Amino acid sequence: RVIEEFHKEGLEFTHSALFLEDFMPKQGVLSRRQPTEDELKTVQFGLKIANDRYTKNINFQHPLQAISDVYSDDVQQLVKAAIELGVQIDLQPTQVVLYVGDHQESYNAQATFDFSKGARDVILSDFPEVQDFQEK
Repeated sequence: RVIEEFHKEGLEFTHSALFLEDFMPKQGVLSRRQPTEDELKTVQFGLKIANDRYTKNINFQHPLQAISDVYSDDVQQLVKAAIELGVQIDLQPTQVVLYVGDHQESYNAQATFDFSKGARDVILSDFPEVQDFQEK
């Protein structure tokens, strides 16, 4: 309907990918070889999971809203900071486990933190080794 209104004013629209066609992958195998049957099953499984999660989370206002009923706001902020810093995360029913290599820290799902210097500072305090692989 919006485009129809623009058409009334003399504005024309083209397909959004018109000038990107040369950069878009063609249908079919993109690698040098066909995937094996097991690889295809893995891809199909991954696509199903991704689609299910997308469908489940499509109406959320922010990415962590999917876990907001289980984890406190502070833990959600901590998880976001961990993701941004490249710390691996294991979301469990009653806790969040963050880890870098063999170093692991666990936090209660309803924990609160002193974020006076920000959630990133809490992560960097608990995982000083993360500083080593941050962009300067």
